Amino acid sequence: MKITEDIDVKIGLCDIETLKELFDVGIYNPDTGEWQEFEVSAYRNDLYHFVKCYTSKEYDYLVTFNGINFDQQVLQYIVDNYEKWYDKTNLEVCQIIYEYAQKVIEDSNYDLFHTYKEKDFSIYPIDIFRIHHFDNEARRTSLKWCAFILNEDVEEMPIHHSKENLTKEEIEIIRAYRRNDVRVTEKLFQLTLGNVDIPELKDYKGKNKIQDRFDVMQETGLQCLNWSDVKIGEEWNKLDYIKEENISDPRDLFPKKVKHPFGQKFKNYFPKHVEFETDQLKEFVKKLGNEYVKNIKQEFPIKIGNTTYTVAKGGLHSTEKHRHITVPEGFRYDDEDIGSQYPNSMVKFEICPPHLKKTFLHQYKGKISKRISYKKTAKDLIKDGQKEKARPLMSVQEMLKLCLNGGNLN
Repeated sequence: MKITEDIDVKIGLCDIETLKELFDVGIYNPDTGEWQEFEVSAYRNDLYHFVKCYTSKEYDYLVTFNGINFDQQVLQYIVDNYEKWYDKTNLEVCQIIYEYAQKVIEDSNYDLFHTYKEKDFSIYPIDIFRIHHFDNEARRTSLKWCAFILNEDVEEMPIHHSKENLTKEEIEIIRAYRRNDVRVTEKLFQLTLGNVDIPELKDYKGKNKIQDRFDVMQETGLQCLNWSDVKIGEEWNKLDYIKEENISDPRDLFPKKVKHPFGQKFKNYFPKHVEFETDQLKEFVKKLGNEYVKNIKQEFPIKIGNTTYTVAKGGLHSTEKHRHITVPEGFRYDDEDIGSQYPNSMVKFEICPPHLKKTFLHQYKGKISKRISYKKTAKDLIKDGQKEKARPLMSVQEMLKLCLNGGNLN
């Protein structure tokens, strides 16, 4: 499968089910439409066949939904330990795998580090759960919700994981459920590659997130295939600062002491150079300023005209879903985009993490210039019909935008 314009690799789409009396794994080849499926149950033991398949380098990448934190943790554990189970019954092997899977889930719930890192897996992962930042608490999304958004069948696990005395018919039902999850994963992977024809998801069409990551890897050397856009921006900023300041210990990027805003009034953090003229905004700012910063979700709404805005974490948010603006006779409405407004403000007002040197602002200003330059050059190349040359520049400038929008290291 072509996952970028010049990278053609063998992809396996994978999902596993770990029950008390069943270990089930399926790997689907989207190029051939073929399945490789393995089962350990009271009726079969495909353990050795699975290990041979998984370690044979038959696939270049294993595509999963949350595979780095679950599926491939379990699969690698099996590969590393299966030889110890030669004297175990089928159901005893299922129990061992089940208990380890429960431990992996428990560790995830408490944000504990897992046994295996990406480099440890026998097949290198492409985890679309991480790429789309679904591991972020604010964006956390299940595969079931993705199925709904993608107009695919939404199926719930038909058999409880602790069910005993599984029948062959029940195992077949579980297998069908797992196959459906893989189909949804394939659809989500196609969306990640920019291949989507659903009108509601038109913003994803033609935007290949995998291509973006390979372009950034070429530009920076960062191994960011399974990073979210936000993480790429953060790590790029860190990398540049470390290089210029010749830092050997990355821990030096962080302050020795952290001063939290909690318990302080918001007005203590208002910029001195901002003033408002209308009575409504003056009153709102005064009231907001006397509120205390709390370690909980806080929202402060204000209605201006027919639009309600909410001041909350992340900035100012308007609440309307859709609206139509009718321009009165004699008036003209213009929609103006201010290029890199907030990044330029940071440079202008020298907003910089207090524990870092002005190198941070110097690099920040450089990224603003580089992004504008790359974007202009790419547009000129596209006009000249040189889309292939323009593509990496467009990818990198998009990631530079993330460096700027998430350009805080403190």
